[in-house]
Amino acid sequence: MLVVGIIILVIALGVLSAYLLMYKRQIKSLDRQLDFIRQNDTNRHLKLSLQADELQRLAKQINAVLVNARDEKVSLYKAEQAFKEAITNVSHDLRTPLTSVVGYIDMLESGKITDIERDEYYQIVKERVRHLVQMLDDLFEFARIESGEFEPASEKVDVGQTFLETIYLFHYDFSNKKAEPQLKLPDVPLYIIGDTEVLKRIYENVIRNALTHGEGDLKVKIEKTDGKAVIHLQNHAPDLQEQEIQKLFERFYTTETSRHRKTTGLGLSIARRLVDMMDGEITAEKKGENLVVSIQFDLLSK
Repeated sequence: MLVVGIIILVIALGVLSAYLLMYKRQIKSLDRQLDFIRQNDTNRHLKLSLQADELQRLAKQINAVLVNARDEKVSLYKAEQAFKEAITNVSHDLRTPLTSVVGYIDMLESGKITDIERDEYYQIVKERVRHLVQMLDDLFEFARIESGEFEPASEKVDVGQTFLETIYLFHYDFSNKKAEPQLKLPDVPLYIIGDTEVLKRIYENVIRNALTHGEGDLKVKIEKTDGKAVIHLQNHAPDLQEQEIQKLFERFYTTETSRHRKTTGLGLSIARRLVDMMDGEITAEKKGENLVVSIQFDLLSK
């Protein structure tokens, strides 16, 4: 019996040694593969031809981590490239009107122009400066939001009255485009909890976007729907494509049309961030040849 026991023990130790040796070889294989992937920054995955179930599961989990890390790296690279391109575009968009302003000022100072030309050049300079101020304002607002230090106030806000106060600021812009805002406001005030100045900024950016991308009158409807205050802004935008509408809220995105009008591509992106901060929602859609931007906030409970 003792001999039989010894034989069984020897066999068991042999099997265990073989099993441990297999584990050791497979762990070394995983280690070599990981070292190769680390040093060569390759897209290779760990080979899963492993006999041990535990190591097989471990290799699958490591592969999942590698895939996530690569996806994050690709996303980071794309974001970095988009940011570099955006900075280049913004720098160009700031430099171009500045150069033209300097040119017109030189002509005004030369004294070699007629009175009619002088008035025309003054108007052009004024318009260029207005664009520059708006672009710098967008960049400042974007930086303030991205810093994480900005927090909207919480106060009782009348969405309709705030819109009226905001759209009056665009009288000159509507006159220039020979367009008018057509307003349909609720019979009673609609109140939300938010920040009055932030809401004005949201309205400003959306109205400016409508003037930039659209044409004709701007139709505005403010209504109460399912416990929410909803603001719809609609105007004719035949040149906007469906794929462009999906990108309107992206940072630094500008359509081919707006690129010639010197915008930073931050207006609607800022609007969305501010709407999010006030727990609201903003969307854009194409209805026929019209662009409709809708904003909604929870109504203040009585």
